[in-house]
Amino acid sequence: MPLETISTLSGGNKDTQDRLLALWYFESHLKTVYQAYVDAVIAATFDTVSAHKTSALKVGPRATDYVDGFPESGFLSDKLSDK
Repeated sequence: MPLETISTLSGGNKDTQDRLLALWYFESHLKTVYQAYVDAVIAATFDTVSAHKTSALKVGPRATDYVDGFPESGFLSDKLSDK
């Protein structure tokens, strides 16, 4: 959500604004960490050691359980389905 809308969303309440900013910061950081995790799982699917590749392919479907309903939820499934 754009930063310009924070006053409208919070009704002008400073505490609510602070909470929204903290939530948005947390969500942004969480997405960054999750992206690193997805990249690691995808990289493991290219591993030449079959045990590592098998483990990565088993982790993929479980990882998508955590993000169902979010726009990013299909990203990991799409990437792993190419394997």
